[in-house]
Amino acid sequence: MTINLQKGQQISLKKESPGITKLMCGLGWDIEKTSRVLLRLFKLQAHVYLDASVLCLNPNDKLTSKSDVI
Repeated sequence: MTINLQKGQQISLKKESPGITKLMCGLGWDIEKTSRVLLRLFKLQAHVYLDASVLCLNPNDKLTSKSDVI
């Protein structure tokens, strides 16, 4: 099952996939076509910033240790 989220969007895996035991998260982005042309034209480099977080909660929706924050 693949889920595509937009910035700020959330999903409850508890509701969508009860009993889930494994999760794989992939992140991707693309620079707009016009930006790519301008970057090439002016020989500039693109700076892309990406931030992602995962919280592994127990059945009571609580963090149990620092290692549950990824």
